[in-house]
Amino acid sequence: MRYKRAFIAITSLIVLASVTILAILNIYGKSTNKNSGCFGGGCSGCNGCSNKGRVNITYYKSKESQLLDTLNNYQKIFKNELRKSNSEEEIFSIAKETKEEFVRLIPQIPYIGGDANSMTEDIERAAMVLALYKVESRHGKSADEVGEIVVNAIKDEMSKYPKWLMRFNGRKFFTNTYIEKVRKEAEVSQIRQYSGAWVTDFIKGNGKDFDYGFNHQECGIVKFFHEQNAEELTPYLCELDFIYSDAMDEGLVRTSTLAEGGEYCDFRYKRVENRKSD
Repeated sequence: MRYKRAFIAITSLIVLASVTILAILNIYGKSTNKNSGCFGGGCSGCNGCSNKGRVNITYYKSKESQLLDTLNNYQKIFKNELRKSNSEEEIFSIAKETKEEFVRLIPQIPYIGGDANSMTEDIERAAMVLALYKVESRHGKSADEVGEIVVNAIKDEMSKYPKWLMRFNGRKFFTNTYIEKVRKEAEVSQIRQYSGAWVTDFIKGNGKDFDYGFNHQECGIVKFFHEQNAEELTPYLCELDFIYSDAMDEGLVRTSTLAEGGEYCDFRYKRVENRKSD
């Protein structure tokens, strides 16, 4: 019976961890699905058919329901921060207006390769934050105020998960498979096939200071927010990189960002457990 109880306990823990990890991936967009657009009735931008000219509209519109589900998750995350300065009635109104604003934004989200580009999820979620900002700014809120809402809400959300689980989830971003994926995507970005996409140089780890890195010469969110006259909000989304890195012990070091006038965004990752102790 003792061994049976131990087996049940371990099995339950594995199931719980699996469910939690899937929930994290769903919310924070770290999945690596590839070229699923065609099979879903959309388009993955492969240039293999006549839909390329309208792909920027059809791709996002074809997954509008999925995007709205993700937006709903984010609105739940932001709710506690919004409560600090809004009544429940006002929060309900903000959520409603944000959804309407996001629906209007969907056709304007730059198409950067669909499911074939892992950064697509980043620009989709940036558009959700942008929708909230547009609504809040109409009600007198500044970019700093909205940025703090987003940053504090994400910090609070990440703190809810067990540290061991977040560390476990972060390990996959240091596998040879994942690093090679980053390298290949950086190489493809040099083609500049999509004007709204990131353009990236991969930086091989030196075996001492960092495991791998990359420099974004162009940033999709910076370009998108510039088009939407929302450049002042961009640095707050840059700050989220450190929140995710700290939660998963990715050891991000960055000294410059395009959003703050830098020549490029320099990302250097060093797994915390791989660092030599002082």
